[in-house]
Amino acid sequence: MNVRVSSSVSGGSMSAARSEQFTGLIRAIHAQAGRFERLALLWMSTGMSVAGTRASFAALNAVTGNGQAWDHIIARQSALCLQYAESCASLAKRLSFLGDQVSRAHGLYSQAEETTRTVLSRMVRIAGAVNPTAPIAATLGLATIGAIRGLATDGKITTTDFLSSSAALHEATTASAADSIMGTRILTASTGLGMVSAAARSLAMLTSRINNLIQGDTLTLTSVTPSQEVALPSETISDVLENLRRLSQERLGRTDLDSGLSYATIAIQQYVNSSGERTWLVLIPGTDGQPDSPFGWEQNLEAMSASGDQRARADSVRMVVEAMRQAGIEKMDSVILAGHSQGGIVAASVAADMSNSFTIDHIITAGSPIANHPIPSSTLVTGIEMEDELVASLDGRSNPNGSNQITIRGRSIKGSTDAGTQVEGAHSGEITHWLNYHQAAYADALSWGSPQVLEHESNVSGLLSGGLVSTTYWQGRMGR
Repeated sequence: MNVRVSSSVSGGSMSAARSEQFTGLIRAIHAQAGRFERLALLWMSTGMSVAGTRASFAALNAVTGNGQAWDHIIARQSALCLQYAESCASLAKRLSFLGDQVSRAHGLYSQAEETTRTVLSRMVRIAGAVNPTAPIAATLGLATIGAIRGLATDGKITTTDFLSSSAALHEATTASAADSIMGTRILTASTGLGMVSAAARSLAMLTSRINNLIQGDTLTLTSVTPSQEVALPSETISDVLENLRRLSQERLGRTDLDSGLSYATIAIQQYVNSSGERTWLVLIPGTDGQPDSPFGWEQNLEAMSASGDQRARADSVRMVVEAMRQAGIEKMDSVILAGHSQGGIVAASVAADMSNSFTIDHIITAGSPIANHPIPSSTLVTGIEMEDELVASLDGRSNPNGSNQITIRGRSIKGSTDAGTQVEGAHSGEITHWLNYHQAAYADALSWGSPQVLEHESNVSGLLSGGLVSTTYWQGRMGR
C-alpha cells in the first residue's frame, strides 16, 4: 500500500542568524511560487483569448474557404497556452510545498498552528468543565464523520478513519477528562498544565494496588540469549529506530527472525570508543499486555504519574532500571534510551528521575506521551509522534519546545507520490502507532536538513562512534 509521511519539527536551538537565513530562503521560494501562479493565469488567459479567435476564422472559412488551415494553427496555439498554464501552476504548487516543508522542517512555520492548537484545547477544556461529556461527544462526532468519509471513498470503515478525523481533539479531550477526574474548575481549566499526570497519579494509587493483587509485585529479571541477533549495530538514530522496530515486532511474533525472544524483553548494547569511554544503548519496546508482564496496560498510568516516586515504582520502569544495573552501566557512562509507546514513557521516567544513578545523554521516543515528564536540560530528547496515532496525545498537551528537546510530528498521506517519505510495510486500515510510521517521519525530517534534527543525529552518532562491543537481552516477569 502506498502511504507516505510528511513531517514538521519544533523545538531545539538555532541561532538568530541561521533562523533569518532560512526565513529569507522560505520567503524567496514562496515569492517565486507566487510569480508562477500569476504566470499560469496569464497563459490561461492568453489561451482563452486565442481560442476565442477561432470563431472569426470559422466565418472567414465560410466566406472564402481559406480559414481551415488557420483554424488548425489557432487550436494548436491555444492548446499550447493551456499546457504552459498547467505547467506553471504545477511548478507553483511544488514550490509552495517546498517552502512549506522547509519551513516545517526547520521549525520556522507560522505560530498560527500552535496557537490554534492551544486555543482549541482551552475551549474544549472549558466546555468540559461545564459539561464533561461535551469533549467526548465532539470527538466522537468528528470520528463518525471520518468513518462516513472512509465508507464513501474506500467502501469500508477502519480505525484510521476514526483517529485521523478526530486527531485535532485528542490532546484536548484527554486533558478535559483529566480535569474531570481532578475536579478542575472552569477558571483553571483554560490554563492548567500537567493535569493529566496529576490524574494519572490519583488513578494509579488505586490501579497499582489492584494490579499487585492480581499480578503480584515481585519482579523476576532474566538474562536471555536469542538464537540469532535481533538488535544490530547502530550508528544513527535511523539505525536505533530500526533495531527498536525489530525488537518490538520480534517479541510480538510479527517477524520471521525466529530468535526465541518473547514479550517484556529489552536489549542493552555497549559501545566503546578508542579512549575506552563507554556508551550504552537501551532499546525499550512498548506495552504487550501479557498477564505477567511488567509492560502491561496498567503500568502506563504509574509511568505517567506526576509523582517521581510513583513513576519509579512502575513495574516497567523498575525492570529497565534493574536491567541497566545488572548489565553494568555505571554513573559516569553515557546512556541513550530509545523507546516506543510505553517504552518511551519509561525512557522519559528514567531520564527525569534517575539522574543520580545514571548519565542519560539522549532519549529517543516514538509514539510516547512524555510532555509532562520533568526531563532535565542536560538530556537531549528526540520525540517522534504521528498526529493521528492517539497514544502520543494521551499526555494532554504538546511537548515542550526547549533547547534540548525537539518533536517531529508526522502526517500520513495516502495515495500521494510527490510528497513525504514512503512508509515501508504499510497496510490498509492500520493505525499509525506502528514504528514504521515514526521511522518514515524521522527520515522525512532528516531529508530536509533540519539543523535541530542534524544536531540530535550528530549527538547520537558521536556517542555510538566507538563500535558495538556487546548486546544483552533482559526478560521480565511479574509474580508473587
